Parts: sequence; structure tokens; C-alpha cells
Amino acid sequence: MSNDSTENKGVAALKRLLTVASGRTGQCRCVAAFLLGLYDGQRFPFDLTDLCTIDNDLFEDCVRYEKLERSFVALNHLAAASIALPRPIQVLPLFGS
Repeated sequence: MSNDSTENKGVAALKRLLTVASGRTGQCRCVAAFLLGLYDGQRFPFDLTDLCTIDNDLFEDCVRYEKLERSFVALNHLAAASIALPRPIQVLPLFGS
């Protein structure tokens, strides 16, 4: 798989994950926690067994994004995508006070 293909699939997965993460279901909380864990795993620890609580399509998107996340490119995409969302992701309780 080429780097461009991995990046394109990862960016598309990130867009879907951010849309889900901005919702209010259990899957939404899991996806938001997953993204925060990738952003800063020490501050936002994520238990990988929580991925069992989401559907297969979302799990595949998490894997695709994780492949992209191995590069610094992912952080830029995450920042740009979160700015472009119509409303912010409601994960403030996960950030602490």
C-alpha cells in the first residue's frame, strides 16, 4: 500500500471518526477517547479493549487512522479536521479541569 493511499484512507477515516466522536452515544465516547489517547496517551489513557464496544466499520476506521497516526501528518489532519467541524467535539469532561 502506498503512502498516498494510506494517507487518503486515514484522512477519510479521521473525518468519519470525528463525526462520530461529536455525538452523544457510547460509541461516540469510545471514539473520542480513542482519538484523545492517540493524541496524548499519558494524559488520556485508552483501554484498547474498549474498541470491542464499537461496530466493525468504526473499528476499521480506528485502525486506518492509527496507521496514519504513525506519522506526524496525522496530527496536522486531526487539528485541521477538528477546526472544520460544524460544532466542537463534546469531550471536555475527558480533559479534566
